[in-house]
This record gives sequence, structure tokens and C-alpha cells, in this order.
Amino acid sequence: MEESEFIQPKTTKRILYSGTPADPKKYKPMFVTANRYSSLTIDDDATGKTSLHTQSNFGINFQTPEVNNEIKLPPPIFIREVLDFVSFRQQLIFLIGPENFLFKSSTNALKVQTINPDSYRKTIHFFREEKAQFHTFRTQEDKAFRIVIRNLHPSTPTTEVGIAIEDLGFTVHQVANVSGILP
Repeated sequence: MEESEFIQPKTTKRILYSGTPADPKKYKPMFVTANRYSSLTIDDDATGKTSLHTQSNFGINFQTPEVNNEIKLPPPIFIREVLDFVSFRQQLIFLIGPENFLFKSSTNALKVQTINPDSYRKTIHFFREEKAQFHTFRTQEDKAFRIVIRNLHPSTPTTEVGIAIEDLGFTVHQVANVSGILP
């Protein structure tokens, strides 16, 4: 047999597109998306590396509380049975100033939105002193949360763990060793 007798059929392959054209100067992205996790990174100036966590005395990774210049709005306050709105508004202006709150009325309550946490706390104390019927939520910085520290030896004193967490700037309510409970 001759070599010319075995003719291979022509195969058509798909052209794979790499996502960028051959000329990068002409390429303009169609969609621009921001990195939504960029606020979690912490730049270490000494090392030039970016990390998400810092180390504590025990070698445990804790995410440090972020110091952010942006002030979050406190939760709204819902007040029921306001009989004299004008005098109520004058008392709030005298207490926290005219620029520090907003009103919104609904069928069953008056919603007061304060601008900063200090105004929120003053308003709450005022309502408690006047024994007003109101409802609100906790501010984000006042909410409690739980943490779990893994890979600690069971003989580690819970007081030292609490001290290490307080050194990071958190308030500790309770520290418990659950090593005997979990398998």
C-alpha cells in the first residue's frame, strides 16, 4: 500500500475564543464589576502584603474591627400615640438639634430617623424618661456576636482567651470551653 491511499478526513475544529482580542489596545471591557470583597483586605505597610486577618497572642486568627470614617445610620425609632406633634418636634430640636433627625408618619406610628449614633442615644434616653411607647432595634455596633476558636488545647484557661479577645478591642460577655461536648 502506498502512503497516498490513506487519506485522513479533514476535521473541523471550533475556534476557541480567549476572551481578549488580538489587539489589546482596541479592547474595551463591556462590563465593569467592582471587587465586593475589597473592604475586607488590610494592607500591611511593613511587609507590603495584603491579609484578611491578624494574629493574636495565641496564634489565633481574628478579624480586626474595621475603623471606618463612614458613620452608619442608627436604626429608626417608632413612636406610638403622639398627641401634639408640634411640641414633640420642638423638644427634639432642643434636645439634639434641627439637623439631626427626620420624621415619617404612618397610620399607626411616627418614625424618627436620627442621623448619628449620639443623637440616637439621646433620643432613646429622652423617650425612656418621658415613658413614651416606642420601639427600636439595636445599633450595629451594639449587637453581640459569637466566635468559635478552633484548635485550642482543652487546658487553655478561658480567662486568658477572654483577655486576648479584649486586647483586640472586643467586649467579652462569656468564654466557654466546649471541647468536652464536641467529638
